Amino acid sequence: GQSGVTATRALELASQAVTGVAYEYELEDDDGQLFHEVKLINLETETKYKIKIAVRDGAVSEREEKYSCGVMCKDSDIKAARALQESGYTISKAVAQLQLGPKQLLEEVEVELERGVRYLKLEIAGPDGERDHLIDIDSGQAIPSLTRAD
Repeated sequence: GQSGVTATRALELASQAVTGVAYEYELEDDDGQLFHEVKLINLETETKYKIKIAVRDGAVSEREEKYSCGVMCKDSDIKAARALQESGYTISKAVAQLQLGPKQLLEEVEVELERGVRYLKLEIAGPDGERDHLIDIDSGQAIPSLTRAD
């Protein structure tokens, strides 16, 4: 089995650490140490957070940065966070719904906004390569992916 902190747990820890919408997740390798990196935005206080959680022991480190922008903010991160907030869907829900096999690893989750569809793209690595799992954040339903690892 997998020891250490799971992505699901990391997202819980991140949302306990700060108030905000988690809009991006990444599994990072830093000098041979694995970290979950969760990016959150608090849309009310206009603060961005980057939370790093060590896979090995769950140690949390956080960085915050203020940003300020008016109503017409073009920042893609903010658009992503707003889309999630409006839809009521979360990265945590998506990750929880993901039935990963024992040899599969969630590498990254990000929001994609294109052609009127708002979805989460979850990148999964496994023995047979990488594949993307797409979830429509407005319906919570999986979108049949165009790229398939056969």
